Amino acid sequence: METFAQVVGQVLRKARLDRGLTLDDVWLRSAGRFKPSSVGGYERGERSISLDRFCLLAAFYAIPADRMLAQVLEQVNPEGREQLVIDLNELTKLQSSDAGWVSEYINDVLTERGDLVTDVVTLRSGDVEALGLLGGIKSPAVIDKLRSKEARTRKEDA
Repeated sequence: METFAQVVGQVLRKARLDRGLTLDDVWLRSAGRFKPSSVGGYERGERSISLDRFCLLAAFYAIPADRMLAQVLEQVNPEGREQLVIDLNELTKLQSSDAGWVSEYINDVLTERGDLVTDVVTLRSGDVEALGLLGGIKSPAVIDKLRSKEARTRKEDA
């Protein structure tokens, strides 16, 4: 099993290589801010990288830091990082104990995205995790709960 530092390193290495950069290129183009030995250590998982340094390196690679971190988290815990497509018309069929907090959260997501006229919403992995925290359950359980409702509804419609 890979350590968190190793997965972070793989994501950092991929970002660097995708830009066609060598370790020396990173050092030169960053005006010495990122030494080849340090970046190499991060990439091999031999050195821990601070969140601040991770964000600086992500910015240097012109990749949003949250996107790079999402890649790390997806590799570390893939079952909790799924996206979930929800038919908003089906939410009315949820048990009343769940419907309130689920609907409220989805409404907040749609408001934030500026997409209030839709019948379907895709909850990103971070949204699913936040929804689970709000409901006091782990994200795989949120996915299972909403998917099982979807499956029951499809069977009823058939």
